[in-house]
Amino acid sequence: MRLRSLAALALLLTLAGCGYPGDTRPPSLRLPVPVHDLAAVQRGSKIIVQFTVPQLSTDGIALKDPPYLELYIAGSKFHVKSDKPLAYDEETATPFAGQTVKIGVKAQNDHTQDAGWSNIVDLTVVPALAIPTEVEAKAVADGVQLTWKSPDRKFVVFREGPGEKTFTRIGEADARTYTDSTAEFDKTYLYKVQTIDPATTPPAESELSVEAPITPLDKFAPAVPSTVTAVVGTQSVELLWDRNLEGDLAGYRVYRDGKMIGESKDAPSFSDRTVERGKRYSYAISAFDRLNNESAKSDPVEVQIP
Repeated sequence: MRLRSLAALALLLTLAGCGYPGDTRPPSLRLPVPVHDLAAVQRGSKIIVQFTVPQLSTDGIALKDPPYLELYIAGSKFHVKSDKPLAYDEETATPFAGQTVKIGVKAQNDHTQDAGWSNIVDLTVVPALAIPTEVEAKAVADGVQLTWKSPDRKFVVFREGPGEKTFTRIGEADARTYTDSTAEFDKTYLYKVQTIDPATTPPAESELSVEAPITPLDKFAPAVPSTVTAVVGTQSVELLWDRNLEGDLAGYRVYRDGKMIGESKDAPSFSDRTVERGKRYSYAISAFDRLNNESAKSDPVEVQIP
């Protein structure tokens, strides 16, 4: 009996030492997940490609090193180097001019293995578009007006404003001029213009023009007051006119026989109580803004005091 007990105890200890094997998994191939946000555009004589570099493998493991990135344009292969999350690459467009090319990316591991293609982009390649030239910016009452020269007729306008470090797209133009009505006086802006070809998808782009700097100053008077009427009252002349709509309007000035006799800062009206019986008077109205820019005088209106 004692020998049996010792044998049973030895068997239990052996089993306890060996334990039970857990689930076994094959080693990870560390295949980068495929790129999913590939985008491409033609700018001048370059094809520009951008996409997010995969950070995980297909089994959800973080990649220790950036994957090897192969870019394909119409079957031609290019290596893309990127140590940033967003890959950016430029390739010469000239060999593909006049073609609609397919563009794709493969992300590979150290053994040149991949998990498949990225999304595929179709790009129509055209001869390089002309860069707008002689871009000029000038202050106008509505903001900043841009003009430029180009043989083309479809453009995009970019602006860098105060405190900004990059240019932002602010609008499109179907002619060789554009007015930035959001610009403010006494602030410095930089503008660039770019030609686009809306017949391609996405639209082909030219290189950006040179910068056009400006600090617009407000030297623009309000509009001339209109519809001035004069009504003879009891020992007075009551003047009325249409209200001006300028945001920086400060008021109106009233002229009688060419001399200023008063101002109205609250309403488009004025009462002249210094008239004399039997005399004839001629009245005109001007508008002025907060910087004292004054409009021309309105057409005169005349009254006879009985």
